[in-house]
Amino acid sequence: YADFEQQQEAAAAPVSWAAQRAPPSWVAFGIGGILFIISTFMWVQRVKILKDRTNSNLYWSELLRGMIACAIDNDSPSYTITSYAAVSFLFLGGIQKNYQITFIIMISYYCITSFGDSLRVLLAYKNYNSLSEVL
Repeated sequence: YADFEQQQEAAAAPVSWAAQRAPPSWVAFGIGGILFIISTFMWVQRVKILKDRTNSNLYWSELLRGMIACAIDNDSPSYTITSYAAVSFLFLGGIQKNYQITFIIMISYYCITSFGDSLRVLLAYKNYNSLSEVL
């Protein structure tokens, strides 16, 4: 009988650390919030570098295009990893709290962010009078 109980306990024990219960949602929100603050700081630094390189002579549409480019371009691995991890942890905390609402927010977020390049191109075409100036 003792062997049977030991086999039952061994079968119920987690096989690896990945099989353990998830931490509370406030942990995911905390990590995501800290990473979001760090990625926001990194984004501001990227915009400042862009302004310095162009001598701050940017019109509002050029500045907006630059801000979008600094947010969606993946040319800096540390910024890309930090910003993606921040969003992922925030969504993880949301899924732990309320799956349905978080799923709707996730779909909305990714739909809106997918228009970044299109918006950047439309803002670039706004600065020209004809297509022949672009080509």
